[in-house]
Amino acid sequence: MRNLKINKKGKRAELELSRDFYPEHVLRKAAKDFVKVFDVDIKGKKGKFVITLKPKLKKMGIEEATYEFVNYLLAEAKNDMVRL
Repeated sequence: MRNLKINKKGKRAELELSRDFYPEHVLRKAAKDFVKVFDVDIKGKKGKFVITLKPKLKKMGIEEATYEFVNYLLAEAKNDMVRL
């Protein structure tokens, strides 16, 4: 994924997502659902969202947890489209 940067030493990940595909309410729901796993910061930029993830648990693997968050986002975006 070229829109995902994972800093293993700094234990943080940054994800850039298109506003056209991911509605903001879907991102906010995922952030809320992952509140025990990550500190999530969502910022809007030109046509995209930049999401920063910082794990709350020290023994958590940042890479694996980030991919779980991304998979969850994708599923939530799909479910949101189906509801329309």
